[in-house]
Amino acid sequence: MVFSLQTLGSELLVRTLNGEPIDNKLITALFFGDTAQHKEDAS
Repeated sequence: MVFSLQTLGSELLVRTLNGEPIDNKLITALFFGDTAQHKEDAS
């Protein structure tokens, strides 16, 4: 697994500037893709 701190930081900055909330679901989705969200939708 490869993490790009620049990409993660820029994503968080843009979302913060747009007024979007930063929560655990968002962090999980950014690190692991949307698989966590799909699991919740399936249940």
